[in-house]
Amino acid sequence: MKRATFIAATAAMLATGAAGAQSDDATPRRIENMGRPVYVAPMISFTVDDSARRTKVGYGGTLALGTRVLSFAAVEAMAYYTKFNDENDIYVGARTEATGYGGNLLLFPLPGAMRDVFLLAGAAYNDVRQHPYTAGGAVGLADYDSTVYDLGLGYLGAFDLFGNPAALRFEARYRLDDHGEEGLGDGSDDQFGDVVLSAGFMFPLFYSPPPPPPAPEPVEVVAVADADYDGVIDDIDQCPDSPYGATVDATGCTPAPEPEPEPVCAPVGENGEVDLAGCTTGDVVVLQGVTFEFDSERLTADAQTILDGVVAALQAAPDISVEVGGHTDARGADDYNQRLSERRAASVRDYLVDRGIDGARLSAVGYGEASPVADNDTDEGREQNRRVELTVQ
Repeated sequence: MKRATFIAATAAMLATGAAGAQSDDATPRRIENMGRPVYVAPMISFTVDDSARRTKVGYGGTLALGTRVLSFAAVEAMAYYTKFNDENDIYVGARTEATGYGGNLLLFPLPGAMRDVFLLAGAAYNDVRQHPYTAGGAVGLADYDSTVYDLGLGYLGAFDLFGNPAALRFEARYRLDDHGEEGLGDGSDDQFGDVVLSAGFMFPLFYSPPPPPPAPEPVEVVAVADADYDGVIDDIDQCPDSPYGATVDATGCTPAPEPEPEPVCAPVGENGEVDLAGCTTGDVVVLQGVTFEFDSERLTADAQTILDGVVAALQAAPDISVEVGGHTDARGADDYNQRLSERRAASVRDYLVDRGIDGARLSAVGYGEASPVADNDTDEGREQNRRVELTVQ
């Protein structure tokens, strides 16, 4: 029964501590703020007594005087007083009292939100007056002294008292009274196990707040000359007359603009959008969409539209000369394909000349089926092989 009471009380204190603790891991334990030089902790106590005592619950108080010895540990001297209510009418008028003097060790082992929960171990001299006893069927009252041993759990709930650090203190102790006397209480054991629940305050004596952190050293501000307000001081400004608001580099000068990237020759002209800028000797542009009527060198209407774009590209690049190359697929005889490719290349050259391109810039060559770019065994491959190319000379 007593162990269950102790467990329930300690669980309640743990829950209270977890709910009331701050979540910031950087916050120090309360004992660190108030444990030096000494603190005092007055508390009221409620004792759930061992049933073998033949008394009822006890009421009293505890006074502790302690100091912090480590950031997570404190030692303290304590004194307590408890008055027990008597159990039977035969003891009416008797005062069963216990007075003790001893010491405690408090440990704060948990981090974070549980930093103010502590474990407690203690021992004390215990002086008891008018305690019930049973001997040979007779009952009476006896005085005895003993040693008691405490194990417990507690929590400090922080608050400020007139600007000084203080705490509410809650404890649950299991107290073993090792009296070693035959016949005390109901005579069934030479030890009593009580549960002591305490609540009170804890505050420092002779408290001195920590000194404030030192003030930062004043920073000497040295004015520097910057006549053109470009952010570069005059001593290193190589362009001291930069326009106000201009973007400058580390030397105070406006950086040279990035050069335009060199144009890249487009290998394929799609839908007649041919651009010869950046093309040099050996570059090839495939004129996609330049097609002919079946088995003929006559240009289709779509092909003429695309070639009009080639005319514009050649006019925009007057220094470029090109070879017009005609290619066929592999169907038909080699000689026939060769002649057909030559006629088609010439047809494209003639169209460009008719539209104003100097014939000296153009040559026409037929390659027949000799230079395929795809598989002649598929429709798609043969379509790619039937092509007209411009090769820059």
